[in-house]
Amino acid sequence: LNMEPLEEKLSELEDAVTDVDTERNTVNLNHANMARLLSELVTIQNTLDELTAEFGPIDELYRLASGRASGHISLHRHIQGKILDEVVVRGNNHYRRMTNGRYSLKRRTVASSGGGHDGLALNIYDAQSATERSVSTLSGGESFQAQTALALGLSETVQAHAGGVQLETLFIDEGFGSLDADSLQLAIETLMEIQASGRYVGVISHVDSMNAQIDTQIRVTSSKRGSKIEVVV
Repeated sequence: LNMEPLEEKLSELEDAVTDVDTERNTVNLNHANMARLLSELVTIQNTLDELTAEFGPIDELYRLASGRASGHISLHRHIQGKILDEVVVRGNNHYRRMTNGRYSLKRRTVASSGGGHDGLALNIYDAQSATERSVSTLSGGESFQAQTALALGLSETVQAHAGGVQLETLFIDEGFGSLDADSLQLAIETLMEIQASGRYVGVISHVDSMNAQIDTQIRVTSSKRGSKIEVVV
């Protein structure tokens, strides 16, 4: 009887058994590793759940304070808005004076589509038409009046919160040329009233009708040889 083929077959079967044992050991090892990883994952998830429960209210408070919660503005913008309210109230005292009571400033409370300036944007209320619109619709002269009024309101607000600090001098750059005759006169009267209260008002202007009403002037005259400064009292 020729045993060689049988022995070869037996050897092949033994090799196959060895391969199966190796694969089984690998599977068992992978199973043990997966079980360990699953146990660690469950532990991590439980820890995460505990931390979420502990710090969830803090995170919500942070989202509210930072303005990340839907429909809310940040805390610092809210505070800025309250200060802006004071500036607007004081500025409107001058703005109504300069516009014969027609216009006043109002802080916008309705959220905008972009949201970039929610809480700090301003509208104009027109008492003549009883309508409210964005400050971006103001003409050049109207915008100058609004800016001047806000500057005056800001200086008064700073003084009110600065613990006795006095802002005794106010400089206003060119812009009077964009005003009509009546608006220009109202602006001049407003500035004169501020000056009469004891504050210095400096105006940079090329408007002759404006300059004619200012007693003390620093005139700058240009020539081919340069500029000349002359003080007129």
